[in-house]
Amino acid sequence: MKTTADKVREWESTLGRRTILDQIDEIAEAVTDPLNADADQCWQVAWPIPLFAHTTVGNGMGMVERLRPHMEQGWRTWGERSGPITVKHLGGSNEAANFTVAGKYAEVIRNCRIAPHRLLAIQGAAKGIRQLVKYDEASPPFAAVAKKPLNELVPELVEIFGRGWGHISVLHFLTDLGLAVKPDLHLVKTVQSLGLLNDLEPERVPSLAQALAINEEVRRLAAQLNGGQYTPRQLRRLDALLMEVSRQRLINRLNKETT
Repeated sequence: MKTTADKVREWESTLGRRTILDQIDEIAEAVTDPLNADADQCWQVAWPIPLFAHTTVGNGMGMVERLRPHMEQGWRTWGERSGPITVKHLGGSNEAANFTVAGKYAEVIRNCRIAPHRLLAIQGAAKGIRQLVKYDEASPPFAAVAKKPLNELVPELVEIFGRGWGHISVLHFLTDLGLAVKPDLHLVKTVQSLGLLNDLEPERVPSLAQALAINEEVRRLAAQLNGGQYTPRQLRRLDALLMEVSRQRLINRLNKETT
């Protein structure tokens, strides 16, 4: 009888024949090490993430490219009183009318056509990084928190980053640091198909408890695939692999072959 690890290796072999493994390896190699990354490197991981929430990858990439020229070392200035850009939420929903965008670069940023609630979340990441840098200026900002268990770390970062950062966005950030997997639609489908968790509904966003359970199971799988231990890059690679299994519609094929 095939084990879960056997099934994943079969998928990996199939993806290899489709030349997708090269892309997966590139994603894994791009992991930013939180134990050594400085604030600028962490900022480059964090600021794009609010642009991918509740939209397509294509739309997210478009917003990233429009904002990128204005984001260098933005963690130092976004939201500062004397900074070039300050976003405020006046209350209510995420409609643009409920936000103000001010500062000398406000018009430039507005011309990037990014919804203010996304800009506020980016500002929250900047403030969060400043807070962590101030807390321990001698160390990389995420070196200490990276050692915490996810059930402590995720809620802590949700609070530090503020509005616009739910547990899924925080896990997305931690995934790019090699500390977690992001339980998006595709990963949930693959995890469910492997029988690792039975209470998941792929069409619904996982709760915090479900997201943490997914991470626990995928981490256990990463250990099985890598001789009992795994590196951040190996975890990131498995995250990308499991996502592609769903995107490439390999799940139904495997199920047919194993019934």
